[in-house]
Amino acid sequence: MMEPKEILENYYLDTRWHLLEVAAMLDRLQRAGGSQELRKQLLDEALALLASETAEPNRTERLLNLFSKLDLRHAKEEN
Repeated sequence: MMEPKEILENYYLDTRWHLLEVAAMLDRLQRAGGSQELRKQLLDEALALLASETAEPNRTERLLNLFSKLDLRHAKEEN
């Protein structure tokens, strides 16, 4: 297992880039008048989830479960 410093050294720049991409998309959405649809709500929930500290580091699993709500909704709409 890598040490915390190694993890930051290996992943910091890529993670920073991805966060900047998220920020840019949210800025574009806000300038366009915002949105109340489920996808935006899920993104807001995902950001809160990422910022949370939990006893178990299972953010990936929790995000997958969160975004499965959108998949389930689309599946219901198609039937």
